[in-house]
Amino acid sequence: CEVGYKDSLVLRFFTCVTGKLNKGKLSEVEGIKTKILIWIKVTAVRTEASKVHFCAGLNKTRNRDAYEVVRDGVSIDKF
Repeated sequence: CEVGYKDSLVLRFFTCVTGKLNKGKLSEVEGIKTKILIWIKVTAVRTEASKVHFCAGLNKTRNRDAYEVVRDGVSIDKF
């Protein structure tokens, strides 16, 4: 599914998402992509105070409050 957030970030989630979960960090992520100029695989997600850090080939930091609202996913035909 594809999910858009308040800050215009769009993430695509495969049917199965896996990773290693530690306190404040999800690493070795498989099954999530984000679009920077092209779709890039997300490899880790971590939190620090009011920020959420996405590692996807390039590191990108965004405000954490954009991800605290549950939103409906959008089905896509191809991942």
